[in-house]
Amino acid sequence: RYDLNDRERVVNLKEGEATFVVRKDPDRPFLVRAGGYEVRAIGTAFNVRNRDRSLDVAVKEGVVEVRRLTGGAKPVILRAGQRFQVRDTTEHSLKHTKISNIPTTSVDEWRQRVLTYEDAPVDQVIRDLNRFYERPVSAEPSLGRRHVTLRLVIDDRADTVKRLATLLDADI
Repeated sequence: RYDLNDRERVVNLKEGEATFVVRKDPDRPFLVRAGGYEVRAIGTAFNVRNRDRSLDVAVKEGVVEVRRLTGGAKPVILRAGQRFQVRDTTEHSLKHTKISNIPTTSVDEWRQRVLTYEDAPVDQVIRDLNRFYERPVSAEPSLGRRHVTLRLVIDDRADTVKRLATLLDADI
């Protein structure tokens, strides 16, 4: 959902992933609300992913401010090449947040059908992979709980599944 009015430009991202390229307008801040957080940008390019009670904000250009909508915690300022992650948005503690560096070329690479993960469960990789194909891929529960760090180019389904199986040392 979005609301563009005279005071602000607001996007409510209930679930999913979107990349924003924002035109500077100091009189109308651009806000993205997702998972109990608000991302404020004035003239920047950034990506927001809100899925499975986790939030990921990565900045490609400029600066954004991320703040929790409740609780009064101090906002976090992110610059180009930085990423803010919340593992569980239902938790109100900062212990579930992480700030790291990310190559700006990786910020929105999902748009070019490239998926990159750092210490992510295989189940998450599989869920994301299934967004690209009609016939879903599944994994045994023990494999799905394993954590991986990988970069996967999504192309032909059969080739992608074979590459993933090779990376995971798994059988198809």
